Amino acid sequence: MLERCHSNTGRLFSRVPSQGAWRSIRYMSQNLIVTRAVFSGAAIAALAVGVMSIAAIPVLAVATLPLGVVALVLGLVSRRSLRADPSLRGARLSLAGFILGIAGMFLGGAVPVLLMLLWRFFGLSD
Repeated sequence: MLERCHSNTGRLFSRVPSQGAWRSIRYMSQNLIVTRAVFSGAAIAALAVGVMSIAAIPVLAVATLPLGVVALVLGLVSRRSLRADPSLRGARLSLAGFILGIAGMFLGGAVPVLLMLLWRFFGLSD
């Protein structure tokens, strides 16, 4: 479903529901100019690294701490850039990356400690 509205300036505004962003299409002498909202690269990277920090817990718990720190820093950097440039999108992505980074840091420190305590209390050590 594509909604269109023509204005007196020769612009065609369309909204594609699957994309969720308004696009402005302007016709000028055989040139087509398309502008749309752009996602922040730091926000996408914060979410990706945050997911990796959580996913690395069963495989390599030591890697979750540095990945969590990277996700936390990328989340903060992207939040700052999103406030500075209102044309960028991705506030929820950066928030999710920030939260997953904190969870990754916490779990990255807690899982090895819990494993050591379980090892000690269940008599698996000498």
